[in-house]
Amino acid sequence: MDDDLPDEYDCIVLGTGFVEAIVAAALARSGRKVLHLDSKGFYGGSWATFNWKDLEEWISLVGSTEGTSDEGDYADLLKDGERMIRMSNPIATVTDLDIEESVQDSQPKEERDQEEGGSSSKEAASWESLKEDWRRFNIDLFPKVLYCRGALVDLLISSQVSRYLEFRPVSRILTYIDGILQDVPSSRADVFNSRMVNIVEKRMLMKFLTFCMDYENQSAEYEDFREKPFTEFLQSKKLTPNLRHFVLYALAMKGKEATTANALASIQKYLQSIGRYGNTPFLWP
Repeated sequence: MDDDLPDEYDCIVLGTGFVEAIVAAALARSGRKVLHLDSKGFYGGSWATFNWKDLEEWISLVGSTEGTSDEGDYADLLKDGERMIRMSNPIATVTDLDIEESVQDSQPKEERDQEEGGSSSKEAASWESLKEDWRRFNIDLFPKVLYCRGALVDLLISSQVSRYLEFRPVSRILTYIDGILQDVPSSRADVFNSRMVNIVEKRMLMKFLTFCMDYENQSAEYEDFREKPFTEFLQSKKLTPNLRHFVLYALAMKGKEATTANALASIQKYLQSIGRYGNTPFLWP
């Protein structure tokens, strides 16, 4: 061990996942001497984020550990009075991992029919073409997007975990509608700059979002729908199908079975989180 490092510790934290990083930071802040270790060749544990090449290596690593045991004869390494405590392997909880190709052809059927028998000017999307762009995207092993406001973010700030973890604001929020991905208009600027909603819809959406910010003090507006499906409440507000999609799936992030009270609380949390760290409600650790 490096001479500059202490040889005695109060706590040893194994793993560099999100939870382990918070624990290590909290212990260090309380004055404990902490040794933070990870047996893997990457940081993050089950919370890791990989580019495509690293993901392929991780999949190979998972495959190589299936059906194997890490038991061995370590008796010669133990000193008098010592005993071995075998730790669980997080990767061992992942089994039967496989990749299934499901990449749609980006070329419309009409164009393919016209070019049938000739050379196509547009290369169809494929698994191999996706892999060639491996630097352009990352894949989370575990979804970990956080609202910008909330008890967890306040705890992370007070624990000074930012010394160990980097946080980035989520710059774009998209929803799948009419066969394409569309930006979700949520803030006032987004609503008035969006081309997906017309002038009338913009006014309707702004009025509805203003109501959601203070819905508790306007109980008469939704009391009859409190425990009814949120979709019925949206229809009572005369929102267009386009706006109902944005509000239900992109802002409330609920399904059709969600109650009005539950969905309104989710939208309010979404809106209250915008502006704390830029024009986004989410942080990505």
